[in-house]
Amino acid sequence: MHLFPALRARYTREPFSAPEAQRRAELIAWSPVVFEVSRLMVKFGILSLLRDSDAGLTVEEIAEATSLSPYAITVLTDASLSIGTILVDETTDRYSLSKTGWFLLTDEGTRVNLEFN
Repeated sequence: MHLFPALRARYTREPFSAPEAQRRAELIAWSPVVFEVSRLMVKFGILSLLRDSDAGLTVEEIAEATSLSPYAITVLTDASLSIGTILVDETTDRYSLSKTGWFLLTDEGTRVNLEFN
């Protein structure tokens, strides 16, 4: 195989430490869940609600605004915290949008890919 020099460096030797490789393997294993939770956060308007709220929102406020159960919101927000699309204020239990969540919501290319899959 004939590779460009930049690709040769990347494709012919191991670029990751063992912990980095393990993290990447976990990311691959969890990708379907990450995708589905993120898609639902957009579909149900939760990320938009968080973007539009200056003070952030509680589980109860999100549940009321979306007509989803508090349990459903808790499952989605817990997963979204792990994914990194939202943040939580520990003292008020109010959720806000992270930079990653903002891009998921507003970046046209990302939205096309999210809706295509």
